[in-house]
Amino acid sequence: MQLLLAPDAETAALAAHMERAGLTPARSRDKLSASERRYLSGPIVVADHSWGETIPQWLRDAVETARLGMVLAGEKEIASEEEVVAYLYTASLAAPLGHEWAAIYLVTAARVLARWGKLESPTEFWRSIGGWRKESLTPYQEEMLRRLRHDIRRSVEHARR
Repeated sequence: MQLLLAPDAETAALAAHMERAGLTPARSRDKLSASERRYLSGPIVVADHSWGETIPQWLRDAVETARLGMVLAGEKEIASEEEVVAYLYTASLAAPLGHEWAAIYLVTAARVLARWGKLESPTEFWRSIGGWRKESLTPYQEEMLRRLRHDIRRSVEHARR
């Protein structure tokens, strides 16, 4: 895993997240663990750094917002689906994805695109790519996705140490 554009100032990034959530920096220090602060201010993790700059701005913004949602929801182990999409986006540009990873990328991207209003629904996504349809993952693919989300979260937090 590679890292993309680590913010220079952890406190500036954290303050921006807290402002969006309506929390003051003083209150945030009391409520957030060091791990959560590292996650909120950490870099976007990419599969191939050479493609990292091509991540659309809306997805970069979605990653930041989704991270805050994960922290406020109390999630401490896994990264957001938005981060998975950014990671697999760069992986897919660097080399063809295997069948399992392609399915994970497409299913996750359909959910993220719909969540952020880029498509009306995941069904619109499947229609736009020519009708191939896989709206759910197999148990094996779900486990692969869970492990990737865990690895991304650890990489983000580790990068801020």
